[in-house]
Amino acid sequence: MKYVIIGGTHAGISAARTVLKSDPNAEVTIIEMKKNVSYISSGINLYFDGTIDDLADASYATPDLLRAEGINLILGTEVLNVNTEEKQLYVVDTEEQYSYINYDKLILANGSKVVKPKIKGIDNADVILYKNLEESKNALERLNTTGKHILIVGAGLAGLALASSIYEGRQGEQVEITLVEAMEGVLMHYADQEVSDRLIEDLKGKNIKFILKNDVHSINVDQNDKIMSVSTTDQEIDCDMVVFSVGLMPNNDFLRGAVELNQNNTIKIDDYMQTSDENIYAAGDNVEVRQTVSQRRSYQPLVNNAVKGAIVAAYNCVGLIKPIKIETTQGTTGTKLFGHYVATTGITEENAPYIGLNVISSTIEEKIQYNYVKNGSNVMIKVIYEKDTEIIVGAQIYSENNMLDMINVMSIAVNMRMTMSKLATMDFYFNPAYNKALNSLNEVALARTLKPCRNSK
Repeated sequence: MKYVIIGGTHAGISAARTVLKSDPNAEVTIIEMKKNVSYISSGINLYFDGTIDDLADASYATPDLLRAEGINLILGTEVLNVNTEEKQLYVVDTEEQYSYINYDKLILANGSKVVKPKIKGIDNADVILYKNLEESKNALERLNTTGKHILIVGAGLAGLALASSIYEGRQGEQVEITLVEAMEGVLMHYADQEVSDRLIEDLKGKNIKFILKNDVHSINVDQNDKIMSVSTTDQEIDCDMVVFSVGLMPNNDFLRGAVELNQNNTIKIDDYMQTSDENIYAAGDNVEVRQTVSQRRSYQPLVNNAVKGAIVAAYNCVGLIKPIKIETTQGTTGTKLFGHYVATTGITEENAPYIGLNVISSTIEEKIQYNYVKNGSNVMIKVIYEKDTEIIVGAQIYSENNMLDMINVMSIAVNMRMTMSKLATMDFYFNPAYNKALNSLNEVALARTLKPCRNSK
């Protein structure tokens, strides 16, 4: 059986390895339009953090390793279209050589691309859009050589992570970072206003500026085509370079007519990752995922969703075991931003009404400190739950020390429809060297009975 996978990043490699695990005799081929595989799109952050010395090191599998595992690689080759009747791909390589590749089963893991707004000046050399290795190398060169005032469009996870990495990596240099965001706060797709306000407050006094509730209308250049400023909804902001981090979009244009697509250009799949063609499966940033709380499908291009979807697609594609249904997602995230840790799962309080939920929340802020520990840690934990049933639907954590693992507990709580009363007395380990006797998650659940909680808007 010949399995062909389009895309050599998280989803594609996970799918290839899973196919071989299920059927060691399978012929597995990955087609990747770039000349490298497994590049981590946040590699530039790892570079500024000092985790890696070369962007090429921001990968989790080399071509030699994958070939040693029995995976055929066709790199630098773009799939132009898919002929489902003939089970054939029409491709072109970097030398403009056109050819056909046959398949028995096809897994689409072709991923996404950065949204490129149609505004004046977007094609200037000092405007950065990055995701793959080539784009990241160009971005790094520009960031290291261009001026000291960097403007980032988008204050979501990606934009904030880049700003944080640049700030931490270039401390000691006079660098100013401005983030322009169309929404009322930062991380607004993942967290509520409390977390946004706290992060912004903690950055006061640093060379980090936030321009909220503003859209970028144009990028202005001088007579030498050097960026001077950006015009937004209500002001003009001086800067030397611009980075766009306003989201991703599926890279599915070549699939039109081959498989059914949704209105937002994602591939239409069922709960088994199968497309409208019985021989084609899809996973990664090219599909929608079903959200646990709303049970609706939405576009959430997260690595954890991509990998899990690819594994399910591969197992079902091989078909040697009973079909596996993909689990719903809580959209769980965790990261370090400007020396603080932020983690989220489930839905926000602000977004709950849009899916028809009446929710309230419980929030605690405390300094975790013991007599035998010199340095304590400030933490804010917010849990969102249904007003009538007390079923937990979301949580957010903002802390000084790494408490990110707590969000995995809350992700399970959302998935299992745990109630606040259950969380209040849930069993957690205690060791005086590492934590306190009453876990903070117990406390945030207990707090709902001790103080008023605000209704959702």
